[in-house]
Amino acid sequence: MSQLKNSKRFVWLTAASLQASVVLGGAVMVPSAVAQSKAASPVTKSELLTYSSMSVVTFCEARSLDVEFVKAVRVSIAAEVFTVFQKHGGKAAELKTPLDEKQFIASSQFRLVGNALRACPKFVPAEQKKKFDTMLEQIKKNNQ
Repeated sequence: MSQLKNSKRFVWLTAASLQASVVLGGAVMVPSAVAQSKAASPVTKSELLTYSSMSVVTFCEARSLDVEFVKAVRVSIAAEVFTVFQKHGGKAAELKTPLDEKQFIASSQFRLVGNALRACPKFVPAEQKKKFDTMLEQIKKNNQ
């Protein structure tokens, strides 16, 4: 059992290290890339899907290692938010104005929970699932 727990920690640390290296590497390269191009390229749907997928994989792994829900969410969306605002300047391909960072964080958390309910539902507490379902119903009502 101890060996299994150690292997889970190894996988988690490896994933976290990889994500940190991407984030930190991006932090070193992004300013010069943005300065050279003078304008950050907007994030595309495909890129956002990739970033969101990375977030949900990180979340599911963190929760499997008994990281509490709120901490797992924060860690999981960190690279997504950083990348969208550093690499893409908060711009989205389909929007005329840059994204608001606070709104983007909230929507990233909402997307993460929705994706986690499909990818690893046992790691989403019942209370959080209920909050998600309530918000989803409200969104559906508002869009009618």
